[in-house]
Amino acid sequence: MAGVVGTFTRDDEPLPPRGFGLSCGRWRAAGGRERGECHEGIGRFRDAQTTEGKTASTANLAVKILRAAFASARRLGLSLTNPAEGVSLREETDTEERNPFTLPQVGELMAAADDEWRGMILLGYRSGLQLNDAAQLTWENVDLAARTLIFRDAKTSRRKKGWKKDTTHLLHPDLVEYLGGLQACDDPLAPLFPSLHEAGERRRIEQRLQSADGEGGRPRADG
Repeated sequence: MAGVVGTFTRDDEPLPPRGFGLSCGRWRAAGGRERGECHEGIGRFRDAQTTEGKTASTANLAVKILRAAFASARRLGLSLTNPAEGVSLREETDTEERNPFTLPQVGELMAAADDEWRGMILLGYRSGLQLNDAAQLTWENVDLAARTLIFRDAKTSRRKKGWKKDTTHLLHPDLVEYLGGLQACDDPLAPLFPSLHEAGERRRIEQRLQSADGEGGRPRADG
């Protein structure tokens, strides 16, 4: 059986968290030693989440997703055990609460930012977009006449179906003014923020290559 990452790809099955394969490596349903290694790998993956700066809540969510994925494998007869069941969760504390930037702080950020980053800051502050989602926007996502922004949230769209994958935001007047001041482009697929879009593409390719190396192979050209 192939590595667990990539096994559960149907809409009705849980998907293991990104990067899990790097910690767990190749896992097979048979062989007690490999099952034990996967149990330890899940623990390493949980610990790596917090080492990377993610909250205990995020690390715990990853473990819960893995429990569901392995539970599906057991129901399908692909595994006799669920190695994620015995992995403990991290203690969650109130110190993980995040406070939004104040208006004066946003003003300081805008004053120090270049043109593209000013747009990113406005999208985050006025529309609540994640930085990665904002960096990937193209002119196709923007309708200045209707004052709307339509895009697919990378964090939630995978759990949605059909047209529900698209998220629509009404543009704040600050964003309408900013976008209206950008140089018009005839190509609807041209990025709103060319340099940041390119940097994001390079980072994804690097992460994909690192993931492939960690799992003993290279990514296929078709994705």
